[in-house]
Amino acid sequence: MARATELLAQAGALAALTFDPRGYAIDPQWVSRVDEPDRLTLGDLVRTSALRRQLPGMSEETAAAFAPVDADDLGWAADHLLVNGRLAPALAADLRKRCLAIGAPQHAEAFVSAVLLRLEVELGALERDDEGTVDLRRAGGVITPQRIGVWLKTGLSAS
Repeated sequence: MARATELLAQAGALAALTFDPRGYAIDPQWVSRVDEPDRLTLGDLVRTSALRRQLPGMSEETAAAFAPVDADDLGWAADHLLVNGRLAPALAADLRKRCLAIGAPQHAEAFVSAVLLRLEVELGALERDDEGTVDLRRAGGVITPQRIGVWLKTGLSAS
């Protein structure tokens, strides 16, 4: 019973971390913009937002305008956010800060170990073509243009 209660609390905290203005402030409209909303996780949204906030030239304001990451973004992240195969500590520090801001610091380590570990694994496993361009069809754990193709082509939501 205690474990179930803890998991429910974490689920609520992850939703707050994703959508609350003090967290990653992602517009809930993005849930309906992916081609397969039933396969979307809050972790995908958080990982994408966390990665975007580290990109060169991103300010808090520009990063707050959520958008998918492209091949160049993922390539840069793999080259600059992985240090000896490990994710740069700045991402975990930022996530912890946002957990504190939403009033859920007790869940920060669980999110670091689950959400950011997946980003570390995905960045380390990116496949590139002969020119070094990341193959977005094989990128996982983040929102890429390939995951919102229907929305991009038609402007319609996937729901």
